[in-house]
Amino acid sequence: MIDVHPWHVTYAEATWRPTVLEVALRIDPPDLELALSTWMGAPVTLEDDDVERVMHAWIHDRIHVNRAVPEWVGYELDGPWAWLYVEYPVEGTTLRLEQRIGLTLHPGQVNTVDLRQEDGVRRLHFDASSPLVVLMDQDEAVGIFRTWIRRSFEVTWTLARPFET
Repeated sequence: MIDVHPWHVTYAEATWRPTVLEVALRIDPPDLELALSTWMGAPVTLEDDDVERVMHAWIHDRIHVNRAVPEWVGYELDGPWAWLYVEYPVEGTTLRLEQRIGLTLHPGQVNTVDLRQEDGVRRLHFDASSPLVVLMDQDEAVGIFRTWIRRSFEVTWTLARPFET
């Protein structure tokens, strides 16, 4: 496999609203064609009639959000970049975001997502060693921590009691 250029990155802008995560993914068009072709096992170009169907299926396989099926919005070529647009239905206050674009093609692949929420923007980085990020609101995180502490104490207490004979 020949690398089109020596660096491999994607950038995404995501907006987390109460019922939807809107994602705009920016990727180099030659990298996109290579990724789609490798994924399909056959040559794919951006000029193909069914390229949007292929992009949608590929995004569904490479970016996972809370096990939701992405809704395809579309794509555009903007200067040197291709922008792909999808929306994921979301519920609750936990966001499980897994971004695996390019990780099997390029060992040094780095994916960046700027996640916009009401309280600002968080920059998230994904690579082969860390393709998954889980975000939750503070109250939920505290509840999970308290449950973990309680269960740990219960296990420790059970193990520390003397055996009854």
